[in-house]
Amino acid sequence: MKKIVLLAVLGAVSASAETNITVLGADNTRVVGHPLTYGGAASGNIADSIVTAGGYMLNTGNVGLSAGLDIGRTNVSVLGGADTQLKNHPASLGAMVSERIAGPLSVSAFGINNGTVGLGAGLSF
Repeated sequence: MKKIVLLAVLGAVSASAETNITVLGADNTRVVGHPLTYGGAASGNIADSIVTAGGYMLNTGNVGLSAGLDIGRTNVSVLGGADTQLKNHPASLGAMVSERIAGPLSVSAFGINNGTVGLGAGLSF
């Protein structure tokens, strides 16, 4: 699963006119004492359009794909993935919003239905 997501992300990013790479930090709001969650996300615009595609990976084993729209300096994406460390775990669904704040710098906020919520900082190029 991780290899499929990585290949999909690399394909979307390499074919894109604009790419965003984001470092993520999060916490699980449903589990007391849950270790710090961190990871990364990458996305790119498809064929110079406002449509974006990409993926994300967290240290907890949650990996997935994203699809979104650029609206001005803001990107709104839906997330869909799976937990690769837990068997029979339901699909992970969520959302991420990113805003370009200055030049290539962006900030993000995301949430996944398993209780993971977090922030990100990224670069667009």
